[in-house]
Amino acid sequence: MVHQSCSKFAIVCRFQGLFPKDIGGYEKHRPRNGGDLGHVDPTRSHLNRPVIGEADWAAQTIAMIEDMKAENFADEIETLTRRRRKKQIKERMAEGPRDPWRATRHGPMREVILTANRDWFDALPTPAARQARAQAFEDAARDWPPATLAVQRLAQLS
Repeated sequence: MVHQSCSKFAIVCRFQGLFPKDIGGYEKHRPRNGGDLGHVDPTRSHLNRPVIGEADWAAQTIAMIEDMKAENFADEIETLTRRRRKKQIKERMAEGPRDPWRATRHGPMREVILTANRDWFDALPTPAARQARAQAFEDAARDWPPATLAVQRLAQLS
């Protein structure tokens, strides 16, 4: 049902780069607690819920990044120690752990927004049919990223 083609109601998919430092702002906006809320219907905000991921996905992601930094740093120091590179060890120790990704202007993470026009759901004649379409869309949206993209870790989807 979800995959029916209909030019009247577009399904929108947007990708945007995301840096770990942006996670706090993302989490603030997701439950609609701050920022520009002019486009938000507050009577429907209670319907927002996570589809994929844990409630504390942001903290888990930040902790995972910190673990990667520490592990990479320890590996670098161990390699330099094995090679007896005392000067380089001092330099690396002074620098401390680094971000575990190459610097890019887009960030190491991607925010993906997949949405459909509400009128597409409401176009069906019965509440049961509308609910079935919404559930089918949610199921397809949940299955789509891992099946379609080279997803290393899907942290959160709501």
